[in-house]
Amino acid sequence: MGEGEGVGGGRRASDRGRNKSAAGGALGIWGAASGSGGGAAAEGTRMSVDRLLAQEFNDGIPAGLAAGTRVAHKTGEITGISHDAAVIYPPGRKPYVLVILTKGYADRKDAMRLMADVSRMIFEAVGSPR
Repeated sequence: MGEGEGVGGGRRASDRGRNKSAAGGALGIWGAASGSGGGAAAEGTRMSVDRLLAQEFNDGIPAGLAAGTRVAHKTGEITGISHDAAVIYPPGRKPYVLVILTKGYADRKDAMRLMADVSRMIFEAVGSPR
């Protein structure tokens, strides 16, 4: 692939007449595999997780977590649709997977606020130290 080219020759799937979708279960499996090395070489898995830990769009799932909580996540957006799939590493607890898929929000901020709120509720229930 040349510079600026993505899968499919650098054009978004929607620009090529394709409607990409994702199932929460499939993304959850991806997240668990990314965190545990499921089938991938250990070095490749470590590099993938490191890249996901460096994600810069953190106004979804990470916004609902306690400060300092490590989160390896992948976001995706297209008009009216926002997703975030994460492996969350709470201090003193086992990591867990959280996948949030939204559709129909005219304002991206509303979708991000919902993701942060759901993330906070889950973190408080299973991720905070006991």
